[in-house]
Amino acid sequence: KDLYHTKDRIINYDFSAMDADVLGNVYEQYLGHILKKTKKRAVLKEKHAYRKEQGIYYTPTYIVDYIVKNTLGELLKNKRANIEKIRILDPACGSGSFLIKAFDVLNEFYSKKKGDSAQTQLDLESGVPFTQKAKILQNNIFGVDLDTRAVEIAQLNLLLKIAEKKQRLPLLQQNIKCGNSLVDDTNVAGDKAFKWGREFKQIMDEGGFDVVIGNPPYVRIQTLDKNQVDFFNSHYEAATRNYDIYGLFVEKGLSLLKEGGVLGFILPSKFFSADYGEGLRKVVSVNKYLHKIVDFKDFQVFGGATTYTCLLFLKKAANDTFEYATLKHENAINTIDNSILNFSKLKQPLQNERWTFTSNEKESILSKISRNELTLKDITDRIFTGIQTSADKIYILKTIKEKEDSVILFSESLNKEVEIERGLIKPFLLGSDVHKYKLPINKRFVIFPYSIVDGRPVLMQQEFIKTNFPMGWDYIFKNRKDLENREKGKMKHDKFYAYIYPKNLSRFECSRIIMPHCALKPELSYDENNIYHTTNVYSIIFNENTKESEMYYLGIFNSKLLAFFMKNKAPPLRGGYINFKPIYLSPFPIPRLDLSDEKNRKIHDKIASLVERILALNKRLNALGDKKTDERQRIEEEINKIDVEIDELVYKLYGITESEKKIIEESLK
Repeated sequence: KDLYHTKDRIINYDFSAMDADVLGNVYEQYLGHILKKTKKRAVLKEKHAYRKEQGIYYTPTYIVDYIVKNTLGELLKNKRANIEKIRILDPACGSGSFLIKAFDVLNEFYSKKKGDSAQTQLDLESGVPFTQKAKILQNNIFGVDLDTRAVEIAQLNLLLKIAEKKQRLPLLQQNIKCGNSLVDDTNVAGDKAFKWGREFKQIMDEGGFDVVIGNPPYVRIQTLDKNQVDFFNSHYEAATRNYDIYGLFVEKGLSLLKEGGVLGFILPSKFFSADYGEGLRKVVSVNKYLHKIVDFKDFQVFGGATTYTCLLFLKKAANDTFEYATLKHENAINTIDNSILNFSKLKQPLQNERWTFTSNEKESILSKISRNELTLKDITDRIFTGIQTSADKIYILKTIKEKEDSVILFSESLNKEVEIERGLIKPFLLGSDVHKYKLPINKRFVIFPYSIVDGRPVLMQQEFIKTNFPMGWDYIFKNRKDLENREKGKMKHDKFYAYIYPKNLSRFECSRIIMPHCALKPELSYDENNIYHTTNVYSIIFNENTKESEMYYLGIFNSKLLAFFMKNKAPPLRGGYINFKPIYLSPFPIPRLDLSDEKNRKIHDKIASLVERILALNKRLNALGDKKTDERQRIEEEINKIDVEIDELVYKLYGITESEKKIIEESLK
């Protein structure tokens, strides 16, 4: 009784004001800490590693509510459904937040059902009796989790929902069980191996569960032991490439559903287009199981973790269409319901294709430009990334002052200025140094202990560096310990100063189009000074069969049309950034031009000349520095005007109408 008020009875406590899953919050914090004993006392320390290893992200209440409402809630609308036999499962139940909400929905359903037939107001107010609530827990609610502590907390959480004076609480050991939902082999999972046909025999004999809900763990296979990975690879179709086990939970969930049953998960949306999602996409699309998707794009659901998520609803039946929705605005993220979602009805995706969900209007435009015969991949020899040093603080140095034969640089590793001979360093760009049509200027140099011989990189010998670049060798030697310790001591040998991953080192000695790997809009430029760059920058090299000017293609690649294509084809990044990785950029359609045709030649030359004009204007802006002059304003206005003119020519090149142009530009705002 003392829990409900203070001793003087002046203050009363209202536990109904608390979240239903208050213990879930406690459990989440518990997982983030570890108890360490010392001689004198026990000390509680933060430990985020466990949660990260287990892929645990505590699900916000509004997400739980929406998933349960759109699975179990939809099922309860069917008047012919046998409510007492609806079986609800969370195969990675954690502290039980999804199951608690499912209980609440069923409890409310029974309460309304009783209220509809009630003869008196007293009957209506009496609510669902204890025996009925106990039946809900025992007949309808089921869960499994790998963590024994989670199972105990989930059981307690559920029992607290029905606790009443002088009422014996039911046992939930047959409902909420501990085990590995994905593995039924004791040789792989030991006593945690979970045999669904045995543990839930009656349910599986009757066809399976009606509803599967939850937030499966997000764990890449690189963190798992070999036995588990081998088991997954041989037992799951979704186990393709470097997959994440949340995909296996989707496949397992589908196998546990009865025909016509529904699944609702919150999980990363990266599998829509990533290579590792190929298996999962196939499992879903070959059977046409897609029912509804709520795509959060770059809006963040989980605090403290950048995870691009979606709500995935599957129905175990062949569906011709499905519903797809995105949020109308960021403020809607905490109050998700159908009123703040933009829903479209789309056709089921084809087997083996990457999933890109767009409105019918946008899809029509994408389909139109895709009729072009060529793609960017067809006209390029390669799109390559930059240098991966594995020790950027040592290898990459900021420019302080350039001399004729050497450069004074600031070393982050030594926290001081150093002087290094030019023969041992290369001018270097970061992603932030690359901007649309602007001359790339390196603010840094990179230690480059290689010579390019017959088109191949050859590591310089120690004696050669000592003799020819003594200041450079002195700098390298001062960082020897840290260089040797890269990759857990992998570089403890005479060639400790070499790159661990010496890729693309001979490809920089040429002019080429360059771009940052992510940006809010296309930010491509032209490098004619052979500047080396980081892995966050890509270089485009055209193949020998490509006759069109590089300036012509630079204009197309910086256009709003390419921005529109990438926005709709590449997975979103936080803050509205576009992912320009080659895997998403390479399919961009390219018109085939016959340059002997006067009309084609005219549009080609016009785009190329406008691009050259913008490059020249930007060079002049660079020469002006930061001076705010009338000339600067005039140049900036001319650049903007030319940029719009290039966009119009690109629209014309692809046959984009005025109405289509409006759709494109509205979508980019």
